[in-house]
Amino acid sequence: MTLFSRVSSEDRRDDVGALLRELRDVAEGLDRAEQKLAAIEALEGGDAAASGGAMQHVRLLCRPGGYAFSENDGPPPAVGDLLEVDREVFLVERLGPSPLPGDPRRAAVLVLAEPAPE
Repeated sequence: MTLFSRVSSEDRRDDVGALLRELRDVAEGLDRAEQKLAAIEALEGGDAAASGGAMQHVRLLCRPGGYAFSENDGPPPAVGDLLEVDREVFLVERLGPSPLPGDPRRAAVLVLAEPAPE
């Protein structure tokens, strides 16, 4: 019976919208995985700690009212990139070693550029 039941165009639009959102999520996950792989392949030596550092990074978010620290999945962003974090836009000012003792990850220093557009 379900093969012959009528489906409204609104139901089809909802289904297509859900599929497009799911496809976008999968594409974003694939993009993150490709970035990790590229960062790992760029490492010389193949050291386990170094590959862990390529797959994660820390961020120091600099705001006029103070600083915040976060741990992030994926390779660090490039210097000059603009990133939106908590509805604010930050400029990646520089990259350096993690401020945490014994941490092989890179640290990205982000400076508040402007409030994020709504």
